[in-house]
Amino acid sequence: SSSSSSSSSSSFSESSSVKSTGELADQLLDQMEERFLSPDTDCYGAAIRTWRNHAVMDKKRSRPQEDAARANALLKSMERAYHRTSATHIQPTTQHYNDVIQAWSVCKFASFTVTAGELTEKLLNVLEQGGLEGGDNETNHTDDNDNDSDNDKEERLLKPNTNSYVWTLNAYANSDMDDKVERATAVFDRLQKKAVAEAADAKEEARTVSSDETAQVTTTAANAMMEVCASATTGSDDVKRDRLRTVLSIMADLEQANKKGVEPKTIPSKGGPPNCKSFRILIDACANLLPKGGVERNKALEMAFKKCCNAGLVDVGVLKMFQEHAPRELYHTMVIAESIVEDGTEQKMVPPEWTRNLSHRVLTIDGRRPPPLSIEGQYVMTPALYENRMRKLRKRVNQRLIRGGRLRIPKRKFGRNGDVGNNTLTGDSHNKQTMATDVSSSS
Repeated sequence: SSSSSSSSSSSFSESSSVKSTGELADQLLDQMEERFLSPDTDCYGAAIRTWRNHAVMDKKRSRPQEDAARANALLKSMERAYHRTSATHIQPTTQHYNDVIQAWSVCKFASFTVTAGELTEKLLNVLEQGGLEGGDNETNHTDDNDNDSDNDKEERLLKPNTNSYVWTLNAYANSDMDDKVERATAVFDRLQKKAVAEAADAKEEARTVSSDETAQVTTTAANAMMEVCASATTGSDDVKRDRLRTVLSIMADLEQANKKGVEPKTIPSKGGPPNCKSFRILIDACANLLPKGGVERNKALEMAFKKCCNAGLVDVGVLKMFQEHAPRELYHTMVIAESIVEDGTEQKMVPPEWTRNLSHRVLTIDGRRPPPLSIEGQYVMTPALYENRMRKLRKRVNQRLIRGGRLRIPKRKFGRNGDVGNNTLTGDSHNKQTMATDVSSSS
């Protein structure tokens, strides 16, 4: 027992001494400088993405603000290197700023005096202004390079895209600021105006736009704004009702886009059709922004869940969210009383019409369908799905052993044009057939 405890303690000490990928990235950058090698844009970008991944993945286990602060420091180093010389070996791009904004979006505070939401909006302002923080685009250029700087002027300009606004809104959703709804509303209004302007420019130039290159009010952006309102649980009842009205207004715009059957880019100021997360946020907003135990709150929860059922977007998250906030009587009336029993199982399932538009699907005899969802909020593998899976395995060419015995496939003889000729056996199979013919003739 002593040997096992010592081995476990040694393994723990070894695992705790292993450096993280972010620290290894910083170590590589230091080694490059020691060897008089200048890191370029790709080197800094890889290091920033590494610390961003640390912050996003460790937001529930450690302190993500430390990882985000390191990513922000690397971006500052890129900006200083960019203004230090006229060459463009190092040039921060929109993606680098977005990586840092995403890293801060999972944090509440950047420091004791600055919140993560304020810092992300500051980075967003740099992108909207099209210049790098800490200097003008034309700084540190000599007169001999004026023409070159003018030619490269457009390449150095930064421009925010949809993710820039979405992650800024996510930062406010995670923040505890009292005025985060007002700040997020201003950011969302800027996104709507920019989306309308860029869509008009694209229409004049007869070109298509994408959310990766331009700013668009997508369903994800609308969800981010609704999440800010749903998380703002401070203030009076009247203030909370105003926030709920904002959520309902945004949800109405999404549903209107779904009724028109148009793409999100066609109506850039409204957004696309709602998804499962939209209804999860709507249920959460009704529960958080209305007084608990009141009739108004129960009616709002019932309305939100009915909307999701009619849209056919009830998934595990929506069902568990409704089960968490709805009273037991309301959940029994809305879900349990409407449940059905699937053939071959004893579990109660929600009606298939409630899940008809889910993207998560499994292969059945009738094609790909959403999996059955139990009233407890779990996907169930029914006997029919098991049988269809086994039928698929038995039909596979490389799974002949399931059908029993090793099956030999005779080699086919192909002609010059690739046509299949006579089914002639070759090799050992041909010799065995010849021997069987000789034996039968001699007998």
